Amino acid sequence: MINYFNVLAKVELICYNNAINLQRGIKMSFGEEIKRIRLKTLLSQEDFAKELGVSYSTVNRWEREHTKPNYNAMKKINEYCKNHHIGCKISDKILEEKNL
Repeated sequence: MINYFNVLAKVELICYNNAINLQRGIKMSFGEEIKRIRLKTLLSQEDFAKELGVSYSTVNRWEREHTKPNYNAMKKINEYCKNHHIGCKISDKILEEKNL
């Protein structure tokens, strides 16, 4: 059974750490951003993967920064964030990737 108190505590800690890093000018890595988005909606990697139409292992590789999402996956992540009212930098990363 999922202990939601522990999950919320982890999400709050991640958000706090990210806010501190932003104040210090430290950018969040792509994998950290993906994980933050997923945890904001209290989803497992498997459930997040289903929401995006990708495999669990794909989300796992993104978060561990073994691979990056392709352009279409980034668009899906951005849309997911908009639908769940989560502020994210994925749209900025989409533009960066497209312009490279």
